[in-house]
Amino acid sequence: MLKMILNRTTWKILSMLYEKEKYPLEVARALGVHEQKVYYHMRKLLKAGVVTLARQEERKGAIAKY
Repeated sequence: MLKMILNRTTWKILSMLYEKEKYPLEVARALGVHEQKVYYHMRKLLKAGVVTLARQEERKGAIAKY
């Protein structure tokens, strides 16, 4: 888990989520990275129990997870 947290992208995501709950597309746009990269890191953080799913809502026909 330490290796995952030491990753620069993961650390930036954690910093952003600490400030305010966001869904992956918001994070990707703010960081200027591909959305799939953010999804990858967020899934790892969820699986490790570092972050939790705060809520879900429908956005443009898809489910946005915060």
